[in-house]
Amino acid sequence: MPLVVRLPLAAVLLYVAAFGVPHASPRPDTAPPSPMGDKVGPVAEIIGTMNDVDRALWAECWEKSARVVEGDVGAKEPVLTDTRSLRMFTVLAGEIAWHRIGGNAPGKYPELSKRLEEFLAAVIGTDDVPLTDAIRTHYIEAARALAYAGRNGG
Repeated sequence: MPLVVRLPLAAVLLYVAAFGVPHASPRPDTAPPSPMGDKVGPVAEIIGTMNDVDRALWAECWEKSARVVEGDVGAKEPVLTDTRSLRMFTVLAGEIAWHRIGGNAPGKYPELSKRLEEFLAAVIGTDDVPLTDAIRTHYIEAARALAYAGRNGG
């Protein structure tokens, strides 16, 4: 490898070793969330107390959850067929992304779980019913409102 190529590569490697991989901080959304944004207020209050890393993880988790539910629409055999499976998906996504990958212990943010459950119950209900387009749309809007709150500091 020519010296000219090795020097910039060495500089990049030194930078990464010293400061980590550069990344763009999430830019705040400028567009207001759907009408669901009004209902997310109690959860957003707690999101506002999170550190930047947790807020970014929170936003990413909920944005990805919205995409999963959206993508299930065109699947040959949808996985999410009723509100029970949607709630189970949400619990698993939170457990994997928020707790295991993110390292957030249960109770790190008091009341977060309770307020989130209340918010989602208001969005999709608590009865086990077939997943309709309307329920799916409400869930996607709710997930995006939660992601919006994470990207915008609560």
